[in-house]
Amino acid sequence: MTVALATPTVNAFPNGVDNTQKMTIVYGTIAIGANPLTYAAGGVVLSFSGIEQIKSSQTPVIVYIESVSGSGYTYCWNKATGKLQIFTGGAAQSPLTEFTAGVVPAGVSGDTIAFEAHFLKNI
Repeated sequence: MTVALATPTVNAFPNGVDNTQKMTIVYGTIAIGANPLTYAAGGVVLSFSGIEQIKSSQTPVIVYIESVSGSGYTYCWNKATGKLQIFTGGAAQSPLTEFTAGVVPAGVSGDTIAFEAHFLKNI
């Protein structure tokens, strides 16, 4: 089976990009492919290289990700690996549990996932 990818799409003007003096902030949505694609342990690759407002070699300073439709899954960007991780509910007073490697469930592939990514400008 093929491992799923997280594909970001920038929101249309004027809601997609904000330029401050030191940062380019990009807003958009992320799509994760459906079954038969699989979720790999450690997360799925999240590449911002196709976004024209930033250089393909740039990595974000920070990325905020959330479910807009309220799927119940928690999405996090792992800065060390550059991957999007998916977490499910944990027991009371314990941390969330990463989604088990395997088939991407409909609740994830059909979810509306929003992101905000901050990139340093080359000054």
